[in-house]
Amino acid sequence: MTDQYIAETVKETTKQRTRIRKECEKEDGISRRKFTRNYFLTTDENQSIEICQAMYLQTFDLTLKKVRIIVEKKRASQSNICPMDGRGKHFKHSKIQTDRKDVIRKHINSFPAYNSHYSRERTSKKYLSPDLSVAEIYRLYCKYCRNNNINHEKESMYRKIFNEDFNLSFHSPANDTCAKCDQFNVSLRSMESKQLTKEEEDEQGKLLMEREKHLDLAETAYKQKSRGSTRNRKNEMEIEQPEPINSEPLPLADIKVKDLLGLLPYISKYNRPFYQNLKKSNDIDADIIPVPDIND
Repeated sequence: MTDQYIAETVKETTKQRTRIRKECEKEDGISRRKFTRNYFLTTDENQSIEICQAMYLQTFDLTLKKVRIIVEKKRASQSNICPMDGRGKHFKHSKIQTDRKDVIRKHINSFPAYNSHYSRERTSKKYLSPDLSVAEIYRLYCKYCRNNNINHEKESMYRKIFNEDFNLSFHSPANDTCAKCDQFNVSLRSMESKQLTKEEEDEQGKLLMEREKHLDLAETAYKQKSRGSTRNRKNEMEIEQPEPINSEPLPLADIKVKDLLGLLPYISKYNRPFYQNLKKSNDIDADIIPVPDIND
């Protein structure tokens, strides 16, 4: 079913009469409809037979909105030819030029970014100063564009490039860098944007070697510390319990045991067996606390 066939089989004419409804909600009670549509089917002998709207829609499985749009397009074209469907025929939306994206990338790269001191083997993420944020560096980007007569992009585009093209974070990692790492990074970054002499190239190579050596030492120290913590926790769990001096409880004076047994009504029933099984002896002075002989 083509739009042209619908345009040919639906005839639109100016309505012949107008009814005025007293209770109509439309202004002045007059309908706004200006046209009458007649629906036709074509037989095998090329004869047109007029049918009702409901049958026409059900026969071709159409909606009234579809028919209305096609008829209105034919009316606007002032011909019997229905214009082509314009959906999907638009020009491509303007895209941000590559060089303007490069300006954003260059601006983001202008901020010092540092590796984590101890987690460089686990992640490639770098860290910006915790005093910064995307909103703050975007504000600086807008200022940079104004100073250089460049049209700045929207903040949403800046954030998109920041999140998709970079692996950066503003929060200091749990394993942060040290002052020596920062000193190495600042010195090396100062050499990136200029033509180096032979002496400066040698100095750059020396700094790179010293930085790698420093990071290796830091990583080794971190691993040793981790192993030491694990070993200490293991030793704490394996502490040997000392053997008791006496293999069995020492006897108490008979009168002392009687006093303790007299307190049983006030003692929890779960603890009473301990007092009931106390050993007693008539040969022990009740005022003397028995002391074990450590030499035994």
